[in-house]
Amino acid sequence: MKSYAQYCGLARGLDLVGDRWTLLIIRELAIGDRRYSQLQHDLRGIPTNLLAHRLRALTSAELVEPIAGGAGGYSLTAHGRELVPTLHAFVRWATPTMLDGPSDDDHQDIRWLAFATSAYVRSAPGGPSVTLLLTCGGERLHLTSDAGAIAMNLDDDLPADVTVDASMWALMGLISGVLALDQIRLVDDAATVGGTAEAIGWVRQLLATPR
Repeated sequence: MKSYAQYCGLARGLDLVGDRWTLLIIRELAIGDRRYSQLQHDLRGIPTNLLAHRLRALTSAELVEPIAGGAGGYSLTAHGRELVPTLHAFVRWATPTMLDGPSDDDHQDIRWLAFATSAYVRSAPGGPSVTLLLTCGGERLHLTSDAGAIAMNLDDDLPADVTVDASMWALMGLISGVLALDQIRLVDDAATVGGTAEAIGWVRQLLATPR
C-alpha cells in the first residue's frame, strides 16, 4: 500500500492496516491463534498470494508473529492486540448497518459472532456462575459469566445453563442489546430458548448490562 505521506496518527495507522483484508486478518487472530490454512478458510475469497503478502506486511510491522513450532500458525503481538478495542468500537458503530439482516450472498460464521460478543458483552453482573450456549446451524459459542468476568469458548462440548438456538441475525440482535431474550422470535420464529427460570433470569441480566 502506498503511504498517505501525512504526519497524522490516523494516516500513519492506515499506512499499516488500511489495505483490504488486513483488519479482517487481525479480527481472526484476535479471536485466537490460526494456521495459514485456517485463515484461508475463515477469510473466504482472499487469494492465497494476497493472504501471504498481508501476513508478511503485518509481521514486518510487528503486529503479527509466527507461532514458534506452530506448523504455520500466527498470533497477534502485544502491539497488535492494542488494536482490538478499536475494532470492537468499530463493530459497535457499524451494528446499525446490520439490523436489516444478512444479504443473500453474505457469509456467516460463529467466530464473527464471538468477536461481536467480545465487543458488546465486556462485563457481567455479580452473582452465580452462568453459562449461555448460542448455537446456529450446528456452530456453538459458549459465554460464561463468573463473578463479573466473561469467558468465551468456541465449539467446545461444555454444559450450559441456558441455550439459545437461532439464526445469526437473531443472535446478533441479542448480543448487541437490540433484542431482549424474550423478543428473539420477532426475528426468528424458529428460535428456541432453554434453561431454568432462574438461569434465564441471570442471562437476562448479563445481556442487559450497559454496553
